[in-house]
Amino acid sequence: MPSEARESKIASKRIAILIPCHKEELTAAEVVRGFRAELPEARVLVFDNNSTDRTVERALQAGAPFFLPETRQRFRRPDNVSSGGC
Repeated sequence: MPSEARESKIASKRIAILIPCHKEELTAAEVVRGFRAELPEARVLVFDNNSTDRTVERALQAGAPFFLPETRQRFRRPDNVSSGGC
């Protein structure tokens, strides 16, 4: 496939960036700004896992147009990770 055709095909795709957060007040804004700078056409989705600090405020101030709150505290170990420690 010629380079121009490949670039056109890629350009027609939509990009979403999913950022999970829990008590990320110190870094949320930096992460959102970094993704928005590198991929300005991408949709940034911030998922907050019931933070009690200013994570949400910082992400919104940094330009995250979407914020999806989780009202219940959830932590789940991935199915493919053993519980034997690091």
